[in-house]
Amino acid sequence: MAVVFLLFYYRYKMHTDTIKNGKEITVVIKKVACSGYKESSNYIVFNYEGENHIVNVGKEECYKYKSGDSTSVKYNEKYNLYSPPTKVDTSNDFWGMCFGGTFFLIGIFYLIRTFKL
Repeated sequence: MAVVFLLFYYRYKMHTDTIKNGKEITVVIKKVACSGYKESSNYIVFNYEGENHIVNVGKEECYKYKSGDSTSVKYNEKYNLYSPPTKVDTSNDFWGMCFGGTFFLIGIFYLIRTFKL
């Protein structure tokens, strides 16, 4: 359970750090994939420094992009992470941290109570 908490925390930290400290770069979109469903992958593909990169975008945002358009993305060199120009939804990471931490604490209290540590 602690591993789940740490995993979600690390993802949350990477995304928030990229939003705050990432270098803004302008890229040309090569491909746009919009599924139309909120929980499915909606992403753009672009080439930067000779490599293709994928950035997930929201369902509503996805339909605003077209292949060949220029857009700005945030790039975090520390994590080699790209973030869309709009706000990143980190709510899944945040709630994952909350639930992971809660279950970890419940497990610790259960162990203490059961084994009278």
